[in-house]
Amino acid sequence: MRLRLAALAAWVYSGVALGAAAPAPGAEAFDVSAEAPAVHLLARYRGGDGRWHRLEAWRRGETFVHRRTDDGSDLYVEADPAYAGHYRYRVLDPRRKVLIEVDRTNLLRIGVFSDWFSLAHLIKPPAAGVRVEAVPPPAVLAQADGAALDAAMPACEWLRLLPQPGAVDAPLDVCWSKTYAVPVRVQVAARDDEAPALLMALESAQTVDAASDALLPPPLAPGYSYIDANADIDPAGD
Repeated sequence: MRLRLAALAAWVYSGVALGAAAPAPGAEAFDVSAEAPAVHLLARYRGGDGRWHRLEAWRRGETFVHRRTDDGSDLYVEADPAYAGHYRYRVLDPRRKVLIEVDRTNLLRIGVFSDWFSLAHLIKPPAAGVRVEAVPPPAVLAQADGAALDAAMPACEWLRLLPQPGAVDAPLDVCWSKTYAVPVRVQVAARDDEAPALLMALESAQTVDAASDALLPPPLAPGYSYIDANADIDPAGD
């Protein structure tokens, strides 16, 4: 059981790292009111290991997101229409040939603080004390090996996230797409003595049919085992 929970926690944290009840505090800084009903996204992001990773995501409004990372695993997060802020997580792991299911309430019980906004919109909401202001496009756009940058990417508006005075964090420049409700680019703002550093780049974005297979809960494929992690975390089911 411990291995199951450790694997699940690590997988969900990997999503948050790119990425509380919904909406997450600070999420109002990024406008999602005009988002397309269903989208398919491809992005590259710099991981904690310093390497570039690939992320593919499908999102249906504010109710369902399906994420696939470059290790081939899939995370499905679905809102519970009966309870605001409640979500069901499903992890499909092709290496272990297992489908794991858990509710967000039980993730909180084991200390996994995952929020919908980070997973669905590919960026963590600004922390408390961070100031967000509209800025003109940066004079220099950061570049990165391994991240294909398409000059014909969707229109976006540049925002600068300014940490509190005295904080060690550098300001971030985010180009936010209102249509796709994700960043087109995230880069560390250029400073006098340093060039900007790219953290994330959207490679492609398109609208899709909300009823597409990628926006449905995963079936239990032949040869896969099913694990209800809710029973492991909270056997009483209270």
